[in-house]
Amino acid sequence: MISLPNFPHRVRIHGGGFDASARAMHREAAIEMVSIATIERIQMSTKTTLKRVALVAVAAMGFGLLSVAPSSAANTVLVYTSGDGAAATPFNTGAGVAGVANSVTLTATQNATKKELVTISGASATITSGNGGTAIGTDKLNMTFSAGSTPNAIVIATPAVGTITASLFLETAAGSGLYSTTATETVTITVNASAQSGGVSVAKTVSYLVAGDSSTTGSAGFADVIAAADATAIGSATASNTAVGTIKIKVLDLLGAALNDSLTATITSGPGSVNNVTGTAGTAQSVTSAAGDTSGYHNFYVYPTGVAGTTTVAIKDGSTVLATKTVTFSGVATTYVATIVTANNIVGTNTGSVTVKATDSAGNKVADSSTVYAFDGTAATGTISTSKTTTAGVATFDFTGVAVGSSVVTFGNASTLATSTVTTTVTLNVVKATAATVVFSFDKDSYAPGEKIVLKVTAKDANGAAIADGARAVFATGGITASQSLSGGDSASLTTTNPTFAAGIKTYTLYAPLGGGTITFTATEGTATDSTTKATITGSINVVVDTSATDAATDAANAATDAANYAADAADAATTAAEEATAAANDAADAAKLAQDSADAATAAVVDLGLKVTGLIASLRAQLTALTNLIVKIQAKVNTLPKK
Repeated sequence: MISLPNFPHRVRIHGGGFDASARAMHREAAIEMVSIATIERIQMSTKTTLKRVALVAVAAMGFGLLSVAPSSAANTVLVYTSGDGAAATPFNTGAGVAGVANSVTLTATQNATKKELVTISGASATITSGNGGTAIGTDKLNMTFSAGSTPNAIVIATPAVGTITASLFLETAAGSGLYSTTATETVTITVNASAQSGGVSVAKTVSYLVAGDSSTTGSAGFADVIAAADATAIGSATASNTAVGTIKIKVLDLLGAALNDSLTATITSGPGSVNNVTGTAGTAQSVTSAAGDTSGYHNFYVYPTGVAGTTTVAIKDGSTVLATKTVTFSGVATTYVATIVTANNIVGTNTGSVTVKATDSAGNKVADSSTVYAFDGTAATGTISTSKTTTAGVATFDFTGVAVGSSVVTFGNASTLATSTVTTTVTLNVVKATAATVVFSFDKDSYAPGEKIVLKVTAKDANGAAIADGARAVFATGGITASQSLSGGDSASLTTTNPTFAAGIKTYTLYAPLGGGTITFTATEGTATDSTTKATITGSINVVVDTSATDAATDAANAATDAANYAADAADAATTAAEEATAAANDAADAAKLAQDSADAATAAVVDLGLKVTGLIASLRAQLTALTNLIVKIQAKVNTLPKK
């Protein structure tokens, strides 16, 4: 059975007629493909043409092809006029329209000769009315006007959230009934889920608390506080028709427009009363302002009614809280707390160094302008203002030193100490501004490299008291110098000639250098010292470098060197042994070579002997064969002899 080879399904034909045949087949296939494609295109073109004709017919019946391309110029014919939100220049957009059951109004100015067609699309909107126009379905309005007639109001319902586009088309020619394919103008309306205009915005509404009675209203009354934060409103609890605090508020809607809506101010906690009328306290805990306040501005006044405490007022639009403010009605002072602002006062200098905080029984700061009196126990040492009034519950006193020493000052709530029921005392020190001694001291005697150093400069007067607080020129030009270079901390300020002292002490924070040794700090007394011959001020410290680690490292290095020497000796011994082993190996190789040569000679001799033996055996076999043949011949001759 003959087996035929298997050929692949696709065969490439090469050479001569086969090439021509292949090319012919290719051309026929290409022609067939072109013919099919051409027929398909003709069929598609026919279908497309029919569709286009149908669309043109439908469009013509619907008064032309419509386009909602936005207009780039300012709208002058179709404009946004009303709805939930102001029209935006050029009156072709409207924002913040409410959702279901709301609408907006557009105005179309009539063309004297051509009909107008208004279409809408998007957000399920419908044209619900339009005087002077004929509705075509729910999304088109055909309008015909005469010159000079009243602009047409087009009401568009906005039942769903989204964007609505209203487009205006003009006839291509008067009376043709065919409209341009490009909109003359468009209006875009953004429809939100809820109303923006008229919907109060907590985030955009602004309010301020003003101390006292600020009765100016409207924008003028708001202008003086618009850039300010809430003031601290503290006043006497004594009943009065003068407000302790005024709450000013400007209400804005979600679109940022002024909202003329009525507001309610309610005291949610604390004493007092609230009113929207200046100069009338009353007893009301809640009041509602009129909706007609100019451009959303409202004023509410908070009055004392004789009860001390902290009052919280909430301003609401309906149930929405727009602002919460706090006003304090204070009672009479029951506690004074004196604070020395400057610990040491200079002789003959007004330092304004004492404050007195006055609070009532509830811990509230007393009202502004409450009087605090001062009684100086040692007038020869210093004098103090006889009285001061409070601002935000604090009275500030000036004290003038007269002579070195201390003075116990008493503060009271009456013009005489004997009649004061609330008092407090403070001891004021009057000291010199010049030093008799200036000393350097350190927090430690020695430091490690890089460790923090605390240098303390102590300056005292001739009585051993700390010099007056403030900047004092206790050093001459150059300040403090160090024998080694220092960096970081307060090192740059060491050169200052007049450091600032507090209770007679100036402290510097420094860092030790990385090297060891003694560091000496040196300075010369300056003009704020008593001596006529300026002395040198010195102080020193030691920077100690710990060498234990270095010593240990040196020992380790020596041990490593010894180990290296031992290793070198061992290496030399190993090298000698290797050389001897190499020599022995060479001798063994020579002996092996001789043995190999002897073995080769013996092998050759054996081979030669074998060859000779093989030759002899072959010769013997030949002779035996010849002898055998001779015997066979002799036997044959014998057999031919006659028998007896």
